[in-house]
Parts: sequence; C-alpha cells; structure tokens
Amino acid sequence: MPQKTLSYYDENDELVTVSLPATWEDCHFCYGSGSTLAGGLSGAVFTAEDRYDDPDFFEDLARGVYNVPCKDCNGSGAAKVYDFEKIDESLIEIIVAQERRHHGDLYERCEDAPCCGCC
Repeated sequence: MPQKTLSYYDENDELVTVSLPATWEDCHFCYGSGSTLAGGLSGAVFTAEDRYDDPDFFEDLARGVYNVPCKDCNGSGAAKVYDFEKIDESLIEIIVAQERRHHGDLYERCEDAPCCGCC
C-alpha cells in the first residue's frame, strides 16, 4: 500500500511526521499524460491566423514536439494522494488546514465549485 508523509506541529510545537495511507490518481497538472507544453507555450492562446501563418509549428505542436515531462509527477502521469477513507478524522483536519494555508483563497473558491482537483 502506498504511503504519503504528513509533517505538522502539534500542540506543544513539536514537529510530528507520520506516514499515512495513500492511493494513486491521475496527475492534476498533466491529467495523466505525463507531459506538458514547454515553458513559454504553456497556457498560450493561438488564433486561426497564427495557425495559417505557421502551419509547420502547429503540426509539430500536435505531434508533441514541444512537450516536456510534467514537473508535478516527473513524467509518470500519476500523483500520490491521501486515502481519506483510511485516515483518522483528526489527521484529516490537519491536512485540510495545510491545504487551506497552501492554496489560500483558491481553496475557498474551489470549495464552492470544485473544478481543478487541487483540493
């Protein structure tokens, strides 16, 4: 069974590290493909005019010439996530608190309308 490490400070300000049950899911960044577009192309928006002006570029783009291994999953396409069904409720509260601190207001927005699998 896969494990995922959780580190937190307890009520005595002592660092506690525990291994918790985990499971594998498709990476939320590359959606399981293991690759993403290289730096400057990631998130780029192209128009029909762009496609007309440089059809070779778009053929290469479609073939994956500009793909690089996903930075979040190191190209595996899978991400280890906590298996909440097997974790004690008190530890789930700690995980949720860490996620709220990590994602800030994004977490609040996702809570209202889950959209990206980040939380």
